[in-house]
This record gives sequence, structure tokens and C-alpha cells, in this order.
Amino acid sequence: MHEASKQIIEYFGGKVPKNQKGLMSLSGVGQKVANLILGEAFSIPAICVDTHVQTISNRLGLVHTKTPQATEEALQNILPKKDWIEFNTLLVKWGQNICTPVSPFCSKCAISHLCPRVGVTTHR
Repeated sequence: MHEASKQIIEYFGGKVPKNQKGLMSLSGVGQKVANLILGEAFSIPAICVDTHVQTISNRLGLVHTKTPQATEEALQNILPKKDWIEFNTLLVKWGQNICTPVSPFCSKCAISHLCPRVGVTTHR
């Protein structure tokens, strides 16, 4: 991240860019991190697709995607823009504690009766 810090100083006058293109021009910053920064640091609606958002969105049948990019695009089409930041936050917490990537805790899940469990082969 030292290189990204240097780039922010050199190319952006010491201000973190407030757009995806500017953020992704920084060393080590990809789409996921750029979207996370936009949402969390600047409150600019963006969907950060990590493993939890990818997995849970597919398990719930909200999307039928294989890549983070495809998941981001599909979610942008079905979720109200005002909910994009919170959606990411909720799914990450849910994925860390209940809907874990391997063997989710369906017995503890408040919405298990609504979940089609797409792709789930074992659960607790």
C-alpha cells in the first residue's frame, strides 16, 4: 500500500479519489476494494462483491452468476441503489456467522424457510 499512498499524493494531490476509475488506477486496488472504499469512506452507492456476497446471493437465488463482476451487475439490476452499501455489510456479517461458505448453519438461520439453498450440499 505504500505505492498507492505515493500515487494518491502524486496524482491526486493527497486526496483519495472518489470514483471507481481513479481508485482502480492505484496500485493494488481492484474493483472490490474500489467499491468498498466508495461505499464505506464516501457513502457513494457501490456493491462490493466478496466471497460472502457472491455465495449468499447465489444461495438465495437472487442471482445465478459465477463471477464477482457478473454478481455486481446482476445485483445492481435488482436492488435499489439506496440499499447497495447496506446489502454488502449485511451479507458479509451473515456469511461470517450463519451462512458460512462451507456447511452453513441453516438451523440457526432466520430466513432458512425462504432459502432455496442453491448449491448447498451440506449444512448444519
